[in-house]
Amino acid sequence: MSTIGIIGLGTIATHYYRGLSNSRFFDEIMVCDINPKAVARKLYKGSPYYQSVDALIKNGKPDYVLIATPPATHFAIAKKAIQAKINVLIEKPIFLDKKHFSIIEKLAKKHHVSVTTVFHWQNGQEVKEFLRHYRLDKISEVTTTVFDPYSKDGKTIDQDRLPLEGAFIDSGINILSFIKLFTPFKSLKINDVKFKYAKNAHLPIKAAFIGTIDRLKIKFTIDWTKHKNEKISQVKYANRLITINHSKQMIIDGKKVIKCDKMIRLDRHYYNFFTNFTGVDNYQESKVIHDYLLKINQRGSR
Repeated sequence: MSTIGIIGLGTIATHYYRGLSNSRFFDEIMVCDINPKAVARKLYKGSPYYQSVDALIKNGKPDYVLIATPPATHFAIAKKAIQAKINVLIEKPIFLDKKHFSIIEKLAKKHHVSVTTVFHWQNGQEVKEFLRHYRLDKISEVTTTVFDPYSKDGKTIDQDRLPLEGAFIDSGINILSFIKLFTPFKSLKINDVKFKYAKNAHLPIKAAFIGTIDRLKIKFTIDWTKHKNEKISQVKYANRLITINHSKQMIIDGKKVIKCDKMIRLDRHYYNFFTNFTGVDNYQESKVIHDYLLKINQRGSR
């Protein structure tokens, strides 16, 4: 059994609780946030609390840390934890600079620790059910649409969502990690990328991609302007379309409807992740997914 320290007690940390509480790998949770009144603190009221990363590392001495802070802070925190010989879990996206991947990889090897990305879309129950019922070699195209209510006026990104780095980085990594389950990511062809920028920051409030990953045609649209929360993928399977409704956790195949789960969607994602976690990292897979993310982002930013 291992101990884990959560760094960052924002909204996402509330969804970790159920999975971590049922984990057979982690037997003790400690938490860290500069704000003692952070939103998730009350869920972990029985856990040791630290107000700084340094204090958590020095006094808590966890076997693992789970970094759930804004993406721009991940590299510095991961580096500090690894140098203290602590294994690292990082909420996606893990880094926004390609050079950080090689630096962390070398450090992790030197200190004999693991670095794992928490890709929550891969752990959706509807995704697991799709993989259970359908053959990957019959998939030829995936189209995904993501709506998030992160703009009140449809023009500017809400202030508390600015640390997410915009619509493409935040949701693009989810979509790509999902598609990675279908194909090995040996080649990327970018046909078109379009970003619409927010009025209050040089960050996309909308993003669209058309291209090919290996043999799969890929299309996706991400939109933060419509005041709704909805995630849907359509998969061209043989000669028909199958809908994966991520939001409602169901699969619709013609007249057949597979209802996959009743647990709160994000709770289920992290429940599946933590209850199945065995300490084996996914760093090489993560590097490839992030490489595609950053290449598409660079193309869209031109």
